[in-house]
Amino acid sequence: MRTKIIRAAVLAASLALPVVLPFTAASAAPRTPPAVKTIQNDAPAPWAFTTKPGTILTGNGGTPIAFHLTWSSWTDTSATATGKLDLWDTSCTPIANCKPSVYSVTILLHRAAAHKGTEYFSRMRYSYGRKGGVLYFYEAAGLWQERAASPPVPVACHPLAPSGNCYEPGEFCPGADLGMTGIAGDGKTIVCKVDGSYHRWLD
Repeated sequence: MRTKIIRAAVLAASLALPVVLPFTAASAAPRTPPAVKTIQNDAPAPWAFTTKPGTILTGNGGTPIAFHLTWSSWTDTSATATGKLDLWDTSCTPIANCKPSVYSVTILLHRAAAHKGTEYFSRMRYSYGRKGGVLYFYEAAGLWQERAASPPVPVACHPLAPSGNCYEPGEFCPGADLGMTGIAGDGKTIVCKVDGSYHRWLD
């Protein structure tokens, strides 16, 4: 009888205790990733926020246009996309009659900032073309501004072709250079490797 009374008392006490659930990441409020702003082409609109845009416009006609963008990452600190880039020759006028050059492009967004409670990326970098072209943009009063790139540090190519020119990826290499590592004319590291029935410089 005494044992039954003790068990009843323990049960009553346990029912009176509050239930405390362990904290899990799932119970935390999700954080919305920063938004990258884009600018309407031919009609710049400041603070035009959007997330993972398919096209990024940086100003009026003749300014670079990134399009067909696919975003591989989008975090609190940076975002990365690949796509195509239209670049116009600024010496061509009127710009409406000019055709752009089209390049493959990789875009990096970084340096998160905030405007009236909305987070956004305030820096943007375009890396394009086989020759390592780079464009830099920064936010100023809600609009993208292009920043001049620092001059590239020249890298001496080696070895040289019999003509005295730099080798480029895909060109034939002498059998004596098989396994050798060199620097191509575009600054990329190349290695003389067997490619089918030939020896080629491959990056």
